[in-house]
Amino acid sequence: MQRVNSPPRRFLSFDHAWAGESGRKAAVLLVVVGPFIATLFAIVQLWNWVVAWDDLVILVGMYVPISLGVTAGFHRMLTHRSFRAHPAVRGMMLILGSMAVEGTAITWAANHLIIIRLPTRRAILTARSTACFTPTSGGCSPSVTPIPSCTAAIC
Repeated sequence: MQRVNSPPRRFLSFDHAWAGESGRKAAVLLVVVGPFIATLFAIVQLWNWVVAWDDLVILVGMYVPISLGVTAGFHRMLTHRSFRAHPAVRGMMLILGSMAVEGTAITWAANHLIIIRLPTRRAILTARSTACFTPTSGGCSPSVTPIPSCTAAIC
């Protein structure tokens, strides 16, 4: 009797035919909209007990600028060099991005460049072995060492 080696089943992957296009769309919708709806539900349930107007002001006042610092500052300005900003604006965007505690700006940009230029599985393993993930993704301390595999062409 000959043994046939088959690849391991990937239970969390949506590459299987059973999911189909509508299954993938439903999963993406759930993952993207679900946390937002859960946050709104928690705010409504805890209103005037744990959550008040000043909490919402702090949430919006911190979330919007910090997310702009990460998306526009770290991602678009540093990593992809989509635009050039005045040094004061550049400094403010980098400060706001650093407030997200996702590591240093250079490390963030270098890891992102590695991830987008390598095949997915290899990129994740490279990023895990060379630097820390962010605290929001279950990582470790933000003090990381520079990526040794980063070449001048990438950085």
